[in-house]
Amino acid sequence: MAPALYVVLQVSYAQAVTLSLIYSVFTKILGFLQHLRLGNVSWRVTLLYGVAGIPGAVLGIAVALHRPESRPPGLPLLDERGARRSSRSHPTRGQHARDGQVEETP
Repeated sequence: MAPALYVVLQVSYAQAVTLSLIYSVFTKILGFLQHLRLGNVSWRVTLLYGVAGIPGAVLGIAVALHRPESRPPGLPLLDERGARRSSRSHPTRGQHARDGQVEETP
């Protein structure tokens, strides 16, 4: 859906992906509720997939939080022990670091 929004409706790529994800959430919830109503949900398989996915989700969050460039604005920087670090040494929004220097991006 995102490529169609981007190409046909000329929506920005970020907006196209966001709209596609929002649409996806609603259709998945409605599909789940319909299958639940019909009795098609295998709770054993659902639980197995859910439990198997948790370690990957936790690992992904841990990696994302320790990479300053992928951290959402306003989230505190943490060291290896989980203690707050000063954010002055990291680039802010609109800046990027190159060879230890922080440069403003246009």
